[in-house]
Amino acid sequence: MKNYPFSSTISLQKKELLNIILDQNKLPVLMLNQKKEVTYVNQALCRLTGFSKNELIGKTPPFPWWPPEAASSYKQKLHYAMTKGTQRMALRFQRKDGRLFWVKIVSFPVYRKKELICYFSTWIDISKQREIEEKIKTEKILLDRLFESAEEGIVLVDLQGKVIRVNRKFCKIFGYSPHEIIGHHIDDLIAKEKNHINALEITKKVATGKKVSFEAIRWRKDGQPIYVSVLASPIKIDGQFRARYGIYRDITKEKQAEQEIKDNVHRLKLILNHLNT
Repeated sequence: MKNYPFSSTISLQKKELLNIILDQNKLPVLMLNQKKEVTYVNQALCRLTGFSKNELIGKTPPFPWWPPEAASSYKQKLHYAMTKGTQRMALRFQRKDGRLFWVKIVSFPVYRKKELICYFSTWIDISKQREIEEKIKTEKILLDRLFESAEEGIVLVDLQGKVIRVNRKFCKIFGYSPHEIIGHHIDDLIAKEKNHINALEITKKVATGKKVSFEAIRWRKDGQPIYVSVLASPIKIDGQFRARYGIYRDITKEKQAEQEIKDNVHRLKLILNHLNT
């Protein structure tokens, strides 16, 4: 027995034609009546869900493709959608074999003389898109955690040298809080007058696409000078330089240790020279 979505409202010839058109549609199509019973599904919906037409026609909520844990909330969404006109939403459904998938749904009620004839919806499978989005989201979380947990101070600046983001270690090295740094020019914060020009030259060099590494003296918020090792590199997106990052390592103790060794060697040389005279 054939199933027609508009069986009580249009002629048999039109029913046949509409049935053929909908069944050949590449996108899944679903129709419900006023009682929220499934009155029509096309082949595309059957392929996507894994259920046959016979398994779906006449079903009422909770529908077979609804995950059990979402049934209650989906009932509310369906009731709202059937009374509020055209709706667009993304929902996660479940295939007959238990596999989950995501669809974007466009649905709307169809009226004839103010009487609801059916509730029509078409689906678009967005599972791959969701998978990519989840992958990007996961990668972003991992990168954020790596950024924040790094043992080196990291700063992200735009091409003009204004700070976009810093990690906790950078704030600890220089004694600033994030809100005191973000939006300000990096060289105005940590480079004093006597090496400010040199710092600006380095910033300009990196902005043109050059990667540089160097050791220099920079200043903390409290005015204390510190030795830092810096690696600065541009960030290229779609063939254009969009920003740059700097990785700072506090090497003050290392420099102090080196100086102590030099001073000690110098003292020993003086003593040896004195003994040899």
